Amino acid sequence: DKVLADYAEHGYVRSLYGRRRRGDLNEREAFSALIQGTAADVVKERCVNAMKSLPKNWTLFLQVHDEFGFNVPENEVAEAMGVLKEVFEQEVTPLKVSILFDTMMGDSWACKK
Repeated sequence: DKVLADYAEHGYVRSLYGRRRRGDLNEREAFSALIQGTAADVVKERCVNAMKSLPKNWTLFLQVHDEFGFNVPENEVAEAMGVLKEVFEQEVTPLKVSILFDTMMGDSWACKK
């Protein structure tokens, strides 16, 4: 009710991080904007925090929705998997749920754990 009331009053929907989506939205689109906008904010926040704290030779080469591809020297893969999991699971969002980050390694998207 609050999401719809705020939208009716202000003409936009705001993600938990404050990003706004304006426009002629129906009820489903208003809730979708809130959820998807917040999800995008969380992903961006995690990427920025990760890139600030990781060694320069661990490079993020691809991000598709909630999946990330990192190039890491082969002799540092085990360390990288632990560090990435720790960095991405840190409590830094306004959410009251835990974020879980699963790591896999491989030569293609058909990775194995």
